[in-house]
Amino acid sequence: MTSANFEKALAALINRKFFKNISISRGIEREALRSNLNGVISKNLHPKSLGSALTNPFITTDFAEALIEMVTPTFNTVEGLHSFLENLDFFVKTNLNDEILWNASMPCELGDEKKIQIAEYGVSNTGRLKNIYRRGLRERYGSAMQCVSGIHYNFSLSKNSWQDFFNQNEADQAKIDTAYFGLIRNVKRNYWLIAYLFGASPICHQSFLQKRQHKLVKRKMDLYAETSTSLRMSDIGYQSLEQDKLKISYNDLDTFVSGLVDGIKNPSDKFKEIGLYDEKDYPLQISNGILQIENELYDVIRPKRKVFAGERPANILMSKGVEYIEFRGLDINPYEPIGISKQQIQFLDLFLLHCLINKSPILKENESKMIKENNRAVLYKGRDEHTTIFIEGNEVSLKEAAKNLLEEISAIGNEMALYDESLKKISEAFIPTAIPISKKLMSDIFDNQKSHCELILELSKHHHENRKYNDASQLDDFEKASTRSIDEQMRLEEKDKIDIIQYLKNFNQSLRG
Repeated sequence: MTSANFEKALAALINRKFFKNISISRGIEREALRSNLNGVISKNLHPKSLGSALTNPFITTDFAEALIEMVTPTFNTVEGLHSFLENLDFFVKTNLNDEILWNASMPCELGDEKKIQIAEYGVSNTGRLKNIYRRGLRERYGSAMQCVSGIHYNFSLSKNSWQDFFNQNEADQAKIDTAYFGLIRNVKRNYWLIAYLFGASPICHQSFLQKRQHKLVKRKMDLYAETSTSLRMSDIGYQSLEQDKLKISYNDLDTFVSGLVDGIKNPSDKFKEIGLYDEKDYPLQISNGILQIENELYDVIRPKRKVFAGERPANILMSKGVEYIEFRGLDINPYEPIGISKQQIQFLDLFLLHCLINKSPILKENESKMIKENNRAVLYKGRDEHTTIFIEGNEVSLKEAAKNLLEEISAIGNEMALYDESLKKISEAFIPTAIPISKKLMSDIFDNQKSHCELILELSKHHHENRKYNDASQLDDFEKASTRSIDEQMRLEEKDKIDIIQYLKNFNQSLRG
């Protein structure tokens, strides 16, 4: 059942022809571990044929040398985005030698986490800084946790769309910031739906948890929760208990940036024990703050603005405002060759638009606690038909809550389908028949008596062998970008005039209070 507030907001935007003229920019950052053909994490360096991980705009590495990250530009069509990622995926896979991309969020077999090689970016100060940050992550959280993969979805509206949204000739940045933070708060309120539908990490290999404490069930070499949807997003996944001390507010831009800066500048007793330098007086971490840098903030969604080399995201956000949001809560879909389907992308657009359109009160402490409990319930028990969550203070079944929210999302889809026929399938077929990915995954594992790694290895090999592209000219562009990136890294390394210790001090001092 749709709410009166939602119906009123939707009607107003329909009258202003917001959906007819809407222009969405969307981009994807897709992470994927390289593994050998036996499903064990690669020990090889980042392939030289993929260029420099520091300067290639399309292909880089995340925490580890074996953790590739593919980055798309932004597109105003779903088809364009999906097509580009498909070509990029083809190019990467074609340049792997006796390796595959592990097509799941939870890692392949990791072995001893001390032997996982963190990413290297050359000897420029920019490259060294990225490596030091990862040294800090290893010391703080261990390497295994950092090998989790996901999809980050970047979303923004055009200037004209914002004008239609506000019904004004000029949409000033302050109003846009306010609207984005309203969207962010509603994403946090409603993330449980994405975890329920698209969570795809209910099970993992035992090597992921190493010696960490857990209450998961053991089976073969697997660990799992009986009715989980996403262990990746749970407290045993890509999370930091130390960050629970942060006072990050999503009520407005000023308080968000203030909390972020405090998190970087305020030392953590736990991280102070690590020390700032190793026995050779080389940096072990960027700082001993709760956060080393802005990007260490682990959350399902973050406000963002493009930054250039040497700029601090917090400074740029404060001075120029929010440019787009980064949704970080999507697991890799193991059944999709590139980790995400067109239908998922379309659904994410509708979900984020719903979060933008619907009323979004300021988040208070009691509601924030309720949001955490809702997420925990769905992440660990989302496939249990008796699971309940709290909506506006009322306890309801997860099934009923999902039905009500999907009705409102479908209403947006129906309106947008008047101008984009491809969206008809979302409201008429995809939403009514959506089966949680985690349910299919667990059925395929248990019904076929496989382990998690056996199934993912099988799927990953299939995707590798059946990889495809749709634009040969883009493959040429990727080849040129890879070659060019190596030259760009060399130029950076020749430019540096100060040592890394001074560079690190300058970097830390560049963050404004």
